Amino acid sequence: MNLLQLPRCLLGSHQRDRRRAWYDGPVVRSHCTGCGKPMVKDSHGWHLDAAMPAQ
Repeated sequence: MNLLQLPRCLLGSHQRDRRRAWYDGPVVRSHCTGCGKPMVKDSHGWHLDAAMPAQ
C-alpha cells in the first residue's frame, strides 16, 4: 500500500501497480497501488474493474 497514493484514491484518481499486472485474455488486469482495488485496461485505458466486487 502506498500511503502517498491514498488521498488521490479518495478523489478518484487511482494508479495501477506495475508489479501486479497480468494478461487475462483481451484485457490486462492489475490492482491500485493505494487502495488495492482491482483495475482493468481495455480499449478505454486503465480504470477500476466494476465487474469484480471490492474485498
